[in-house]
Parts: sequence; structure tokens; C-alpha cells
Amino acid sequence: MLNASIILEGTARSVPRNTLLRSARGAVSYGKALEAISRVAGLLHRAGVEPGDRVVLASPNRPGFLYAYFGILKLGAVVVPINPLLRRREILDILSGTGARALLHDDGSPVAGEAASAFAAFGRGAFLARIDEEGAWLGEASADFETARTEAEDAALIQFTSGTTGTPLGVVHTHQSLVTGALAAQRRVEMTEEDACLVALPLSHCFAQTAQMNAGLLCGASLVLMERFAPEAVLRALGVDRPTYFCGVPTMYRAMLDHAAGQRTAWERVTGSLRLASVGGAPVGEELVLRIEDRFRVRVLQGYGLTETLAMGTITPLHGERRPGSVGLPVWGMEVGVVDGEGMRLPAGRRGEVLLRGHAVMRGYHERPDLTREVLREGWLRTGDIGWLDAEGHLHIVGRSKDLIIRGGYNVHPEEVEAVLLRHPEVAEAAVTGVPHERLGEEIRAFVVPVRGSCPGSGALADWARGEMAAYKCPGRIRLVTSLPRGATGKVLRRRLREMSQEEE
Repeated sequence: MLNASIILEGTARSVPRNTLLRSARGAVSYGKALEAISRVAGLLHRAGVEPGDRVVLASPNRPGFLYAYFGILKLGAVVVPINPLLRRREILDILSGTGARALLHDDGSPVAGEAASAFAAFGRGAFLARIDEEGAWLGEASADFETARTEAEDAALIQFTSGTTGTPLGVVHTHQSLVTGALAAQRRVEMTEEDACLVALPLSHCFAQTAQMNAGLLCGASLVLMERFAPEAVLRALGVDRPTYFCGVPTMYRAMLDHAAGQRTAWERVTGSLRLASVGGAPVGEELVLRIEDRFRVRVLQGYGLTETLAMGTITPLHGERRPGSVGLPVWGMEVGVVDGEGMRLPAGRRGEVLLRGHAVMRGYHERPDLTREVLREGWLRTGDIGWLDAEGHLHIVGRSKDLIIRGGYNVHPEEVEAVLLRHPEVAEAAVTGVPHERLGEEIRAFVVPVRGSCPGSGALADWARGEMAAYKCPGRIRLVTSLPRGATGKVLRRRLREMSQEEE
């Protein structure tokens, strides 16, 4: 038996008075948090939610997210955290795709209206609860709920990402992968109960869940929650809350550096408590790492991982030499391999597809055995990324064989954006690609062929798109064209789209 709620429960039973959460609303101890997650489990149980049922969780970085996340696990149900920036249609797709038994959403955030509207359209007799930060939503539920007896390989988490088909793919992780992933993340940065993690990444994504929330709770550290990222707010929190560990994507660090450049603050005093920072989620140049270290006087670790591996894979060693351009060595419990087009292992120095194997690899895609078989072979996950290993085993990523766009740290698959654009009555064809962007890393560029005889206007299309999908998925520019470049088999040539984008600059 193994239930991933032990990540919080085990620590709460040993150090109940330790501070778990610090936010704008005050501090919460491990003991109080344990009572809250037990009440969540009881509330859901009374509503008819059973072990194995899927529960969608829509909340920004507030205490309610954490209570709901571990309460769902404690019940033995499967937590389905979603980005609070999603719109009604996207939330409805996830509710339908998982056959969700319940939806918990934050009552004080922008996602509330979208989630409630999606739930009303879902109409399958599921349970709806509004989360409020003060915990009043828990009512009189008992704090004595007994943890469900789940098995290590039972599903615990479905983390949605975009699939190559253009529809969201649910990545299924088990109780075992959550626990061992937390242990690997905690070990890789030598986190202890003396640490305080400043959490500005969305907890709805596995990067923050694994590297900060789960790793921190496993060892008794505290979490300083920020509801949303803003560079000035992060820098203020560094001085006021004195955190020791920060994680971010490249765009976050660039925004912090830009903001800091215009200030006269003594940053040595402001960031003096920081002992470590991690960066990942998108390609990171050595120049950026050095700028962060120089400005904030902190060692920066660069990591590599996927949603399919709980954002675990490799990381810069905490001690010793850092290899410029490398994303480090495998974390505890993970292996890395590089293969050619025939699946044969390649020696050091040879480029090929990067494979990952170990405790953090997903069980598979929710109700997509075909795609699961395609990417999981003998325990190895085919990442679709191109890289090479040096003689000492440090991994170097040189590109992506998939067409994934990473915009400001968010993963966006072109097919998903194209599918939305094609629903517009005046759009006949649509193709999307990523183009380099100084601040965001990549920007989304869309090419649209209008229905014959119509002229929708790129501005009007962009306005419509913003109402249909999360802002980070919306194209930064839409270009109307008479045709799309295609190869002999009719496949859109994304390389040519990128060239066309560069010609516009």
C-alpha cells in the first residue's frame, strides 16, 4: 500500500507545529493543513466521490489548492489540476475527457466563472465545490478521515498537456511516481526543513508541484505562495520573506533582471537569504544563467524534464563543475539514453533522440493506449528531443524533433491552436509555428487561409481567439494567406512557415 498523501501527512505527524504555508493571508502549520486535507477527503466522500474517481482542481497558488490536492489523494481519488488561465471550452474538454466526478474551483479567482460555466455544460451529476481561502467551503466535514488504501501503481495524478493530435493529453502518474519524484527533487537540491521555497510558478503544473511543493513538504520545508508572478512582487518577497529556494522559467528570470536593472536597491541584501535557484521549462542560454548568478548572488541549477516525467530528468550538479550548455546529470532514480533513428544506443558525442527511464516516468496517457505504446518502449520514454551525452554523462539538448512551442515557459502544441482557429466560420485552413522572441523565448505565429469570398481580418480573428483559449496559447500575430506551404504528401511544411515569419521581420 502507498498513498501519495504521505508526502504531507508523514511530515505533519512528525513536525505538526512547523510552518507549512506563508501567504498574504498569514501562516499555516503542518498540523492545521493535515486537518484541512482530511476535511476535503470527507467532503468529497460525502458527495459520492470514490477512490479512482477523477477530480478536477482549478485554483491559483492559494492554500486551497494544496488542501484540495492532498485531500483528493487522501481519498484515493485522482487529482486533475488545470491551469487557472483556461477558458470554458478547454475546461469542458477536460471534464468530458476524464469523466470527472467532481470539480473544485477557487471562488475568488478569474477561473471561477469559466469553471462554473463549463461545469453547467458538463451536466453529468458531478459534484461542484467553490474553494475559498479561509476554508469555509469545508463546512463541518470531519478532520478524522482515514487515508484510503491505494496501491503504489494506482493512478494519482492526471496532468494535462497538449498532444500531437491537437487535443489535450492526460499524462497519468501513480502514487509511487509522486512520492519518488518528490524524493528525487528534494535530494537533488539537498532541501531540509530549514528551507523556504518561494513559489511563483503555477502549482497547477508539475514543475512547481514536484520541485517545490512535494519536495518541500516531504522534508518539512515551508512554502511562500505567490498567486501570480510579477517581477516586482518576487523581488519584494525575496527581501521580506527571506526564502532560500526559487524556481522559474527563463522568461521569469529575464523579467526580474529587467526590473532589477532600473532599481537602486542593494540586491545583495534583498537576495542574501537565497542559497539556490533552478531554471527550466524552456531552452536556457549560458549567458542568462551567468547574469542571474551575478545579479542575485545565487547558484543556478539548470534542469530538463517533461510533463511525462513530472519535470524530472536531469539537473546541473549542486556541487562541482557546471558544463556550459549542459542540462546536467540524471536525477536520482532516472536514466538517460540517446538513440538513432533505428532505436540503437549512440555513444558519447553523437546526436540522437533523448530517452528517459526511471521512477518519474508516467504510467501512460489517459485512455490513449495507442500513443502510450508509441512513446513508451521497455520502460524508456521517447522524448522527441534531440541531444547528446558527453563522456561524463552530462546531457546537452540541441533541439526538438517535435513541433512544440514553449512560449514564456508554457508548452503549446501548434495542432491545438490550429484546431481552435479552424472552428471559426471564416477560416478554411490554419497553420501555427513558433518564432524566436527575445522576452518570451518563442512567440506563436498563425497563418490562416480564409473561406473563399470572406475576409475576416487578422485583428478580429485574434480577438475571437482570445475568447476561445488561454492567453498564452493565442497567436501573437495572425497572417492571412491564400495558401499554406505543403509537401508532396500534403503535410504543412512548418519549416517554410518559420522562414515566411522571418521574412516578415
